[in-house]
Amino acid sequence: MLYSSATHRQLHQSTYKSVIRIQKIRSFFVIGLCLLMLTAVPACSLWPLGSKLNKQKLPETIRAGIATDMPALAYQENKEIRGFDRQLALQLEAYAGIKVSLVPMPSSSLFTALQNGQIDIVLTGFSLEAIKKQGATATVPYLSSGQVPLMSLTNQSRFSKKEGLLGQNVRIGTVIGSAGSQLVGNMSIQGTSQAFARPQDAIRALLRNKLDVFVYDLPANYYYAAANIDQGLIPGTTPYSTEKLAWALRQEDKNLLLLINDFLTQENDKGILTKMANRYIPFYGETTFRGGN
Repeated sequence: MLYSSATHRQLHQSTYKSVIRIQKIRSFFVIGLCLLMLTAVPACSLWPLGSKLNKQKLPETIRAGIATDMPALAYQENKEIRGFDRQLALQLEAYAGIKVSLVPMPSSSLFTALQNGQIDIVLTGFSLEAIKKQGATATVPYLSSGQVPLMSLTNQSRFSKKEGLLGQNVRIGTVIGSAGSQLVGNMSIQGTSQAFARPQDAIRALLRNKLDVFVYDLPANYYYAAANIDQGLIPGTTPYSTEKLAWALRQEDKNLLLLINDFLTQENDKGILTKMANRYIPFYGETTFRGGN
């Protein structure tokens, strides 16, 4: 059959319009499929644990007890909570899609509040041994820590190793009930040891030359060293003892534990925890942990 030129043009235009319609239909289909995938993927990537995690048993708000007397980890500045644990709480909130409500309280009250149901998690780092003693369940560790000395620059070489505490007439400061106090108590020192109610009191004694060395938690002593570096204080960067810090939950809160552990594991695998430690804890990048970090 023969067609005129006008007819050819009409057929061509009709075919072209049909192709355009088909392409539009395909485009809408692809866009719809992509939107469907986008709404489905976050739910999978958010909690890779899949069927192991019962999301319906998770709290609508995670009440997180946090001690603000733990410099570098958590402390108050201009009526705001700051520090490593505070920032990690914000990242947990974004990861889980669940509000994390910080409940500030003294460190001595955290485990009582946890067992009484006033909070869902102790969001202050404690050693695995300390958490076990309190009858709680520890998350996977998120930070390497330990006991380190704080001293004047002139005493740096003297107390670079724990054996320096055994010298004659050494005046050692600790905090009552702390791991540092226990460490010094287990040593056969030949000098004197004084336990203070607060670390700030020990810092003042150190600055007034009433102490030779102050043994305390790594994050706090690093913080105090940075705050007083212009007055000649410096920390030892090889801990006298090492420990892993973790958060704590009630033993029965298995779903929340799964969520927290997955979050901390993911942050660790990405190297985020190490970057945060170097940012929020002065001198942390210079630390030499015996047996690795």
